[in-house]
This record gives sequence, structure tokens and C-alpha cells, in this order.
Amino acid sequence: IILGLEDPYAWMPSSEWTPGETIRFSSFTTNYVPSNTGPLVGGASLDGKLVLFTTGAAYATIGDGPDLLGSNNYPPVERIASVDAGPIPGTPILETPLGLVYQTVTGIMLLDRGLNAQFIGADVELFSSTPYVLRSSVLDAENQEFRLLLDPGSDLVGEQTGTLVPSNGGVGLIYNYFYQQWSILFNYGGQNACFYQGKYTMVRSDGVV
Repeated sequence: IILGLEDPYAWMPSSEWTPGETIRFSSFTTNYVPSNTGPLVGGASLDGKLVLFTTGAAYATIGDGPDLLGSNNYPPVERIASVDAGPIPGTPILETPLGLVYQTVTGIMLLDRGLNAQFIGADVELFSSTPYVLRSSVLDAENQEFRLLLDPGSDLVGEQTGTLVPSNGGVGLIYNYFYQQWSILFNYGGQNACFYQGKYTMVRSDGVV
């Protein structure tokens, strides 16, 4: 799907894709979310549902999307009652075995597979709410955890821990979803990360891999 159109409430799904061919879009299959909860900021797939986030809500719809002729478009979206804030614009949304993990201005949230929003980042709220910005989220299924990279906008002193976190340092957060525990890595700045040849690989803030 395409977000970020001229109309901030519009989203456009591609038509049915055939391997080896160009992905096609048509303005005739443009869809919309209600305008009273803010513009669209992200979307993800979860258990056959398409979940669309705005700044103040989340919506879901189901279906396979339009075919090559533009028929069988998605049905109208329905609001997910448990969500009252969407991800910070431009931050990643990660699908995990638990559901979708994303960052709001107050911290790390989980939209579980029952479409219930949970604030799972309470224990690391100091380092996962604004001005910290989520740069990367990666699933490590083998170790039953996901890893987050966050970058602070300015030098901060953690009032609860007394720990100085420099603006060029950043923070790494690791959540083990089997034990439901967080780990914090300081001075762990990075712009992006992935698993490459079975190893967690990070692009640091200075551009070094």
C-alpha cells in the first residue's frame, strides 16, 4: 500500500501482483480513513488484517485487495477501540509473535493479535518516550526477543537512574517476550539494523557498520 498521498487520510493498495511484473496502483482504488483522528502515519499486516495507524487511532480491514482489473477493493476500515495514539511518524512498526510493536510519544506499545493495545514499555519509559525516537526494530525469533534502537534528540539525565545518556550515544532496548523482561544498552547509537548472515548487524550513528 501507499501512504503519504496528497490527501493525508488516503491510502492506495496495489493491484494483484504477478512475480516478475511491475507493481501497479490505480487511483480508482484509493481508500480513506476518517479525518477526525489525524492523518495516516503507518500501516502493517497482522493475521490477514491490514492495520492502519493515524496519529490518534488505528483502523483495520480485511481482504486480498483489488485484482488486476481493480475489482474487489478492500471494505471500509473499522476503528480499533483499544488504540488512542498511533506511532510517531516515520518510526518503524514491527510484527512479532505477540503482535505489532511500535513507539508512541509515551513509549513502546503492543497491538496484540486480539487487537488489544498494551503499554509494554513501562519499565523502560524513560528511554523509549519522546524525545527518544525509534530508529530500528528487529525481531530475533531464535532468542524470542526483539531489539530496538532509539536516538535521543538532546543530552538527557535519567532522573530515576542518574545515568547520563549523550545525544550521540543512543540506547538499545531488548525485550525478551518469553520472560517478559527488558534489557538496556547505553551508548548504543545506531540508525538502522538487521540480521545479516545470522548476526545482528547495525549501522552506527557515524555510518560505520
